Amino acid sequence: MRRTVYSLVIVAVASVACARVSRLSAGQDIVVSGEVETTPQVGPNPLQVLRYGPYFLGSFCDLSANGLLNPAVGESFLQPPFDDGGHYSFSMVGSDTQATSSTRGPLARCLRLRYAPISGSPSTEVDFSVQSTSVTLPAANLWHANVQITPAATAAQARWEAVSALVNGATPQQTVTLSAGSDALWQGSLSPDARSWNFPLYWLDDRPATFALSASVDAAPFGLRFNSETAAVPVQGMAAPSHGAACDYDGVAHGYPCPLTDGKSDIASVNAKSITLHLYAAVAAQHLLLRRYVGGGFTVEASVDGVVFTPVGEVQTGAWFIDVPLTTTLPAKTYRVSALSGGTLSALAEVVLAP
Repeated sequence: MRRTVYSLVIVAVASVACARVSRLSAGQDIVVSGEVETTPQVGPNPLQVLRYGPYFLGSFCDLSANGLLNPAVGESFLQPPFDDGGHYSFSMVGSDTQATSSTRGPLARCLRLRYAPISGSPSTEVDFSVQSTSVTLPAANLWHANVQITPAATAAQARWEAVSALVNGATPQQTVTLSAGSDALWQGSLSPDARSWNFPLYWLDDRPATFALSASVDAAPFGLRFNSETAAVPVQGMAAPSHGAACDYDGVAHGYPCPLTDGKSDIASVNAKSITLHLYAAVAAQHLLLRRYVGGGFTVEASVDGVVFTPVGEVQTGAWFIDVPLTTTLPAKTYRVSALSGGTLSALAEVVLAP
């Protein structure tokens, strides 16, 4: 039985015990300065400062290297201007940079400078904390990746220009995202020096899709994230045969529509040993995709009559996005995903069957 060859898993664990205690007093005056790469076109509020919770040991506000798992939601705090040369400077006081703790006193907040000139263009984020009255941030330069996508019969290839010129010898963690509107179709990590990536067309659905890259660099005490421009994928996929299918959790029918087959990337709480999909028409599926999956290993079974099930796939370790090759030989209308012994299918956004 074959196991998946595409997966991404990111685990981030932290506690308040790892948070940084603020060294500032509440009323101290602070000046933060830096510069951004200027561009011919600039939309409204291209430069923003967002505030997050306590700054944990590490350099990123969302506690993960690329923000794919459990991304924090920041509070928009400031929208500083910059001059024609890209220079900016803004003031705060100590309390602006602090989060409260009932046991440890003020903790240093994680702050994020986000520079996004216009929608769909390259953008850059600098994560930082403030522990002194004067802070100079790294330059917010932009990654002009010049993404090119070439489709073929069953797959497509994306190519881009390297981010290496922006990271000063550091090793970037590259991440790729395929999206349809606000719904994530696929997210995965790439090798630091990757400049191309192939993806199958069955990962797309029947909506226009876009491709985007990000490269994260731990440049302590700062975390840098360079986001490429988005690029339209010049082909569309087909509606998955599982789209709109009814589903059961542990044999109990879920109300319609099933949140796992509605085409949306909102994570649904499952907390079940098994999920069963009931398709409108029989199909000999060759791949099972789980999008934004939280859980461990699992088996996949297919049934022609809904009574007798045949194993067609197995995965030993769970992953955030996962593609499972199946060995289905006969068209089946019922497919079941079951956690391995002692495990649970905790949550996921979407189950997709592909022919």
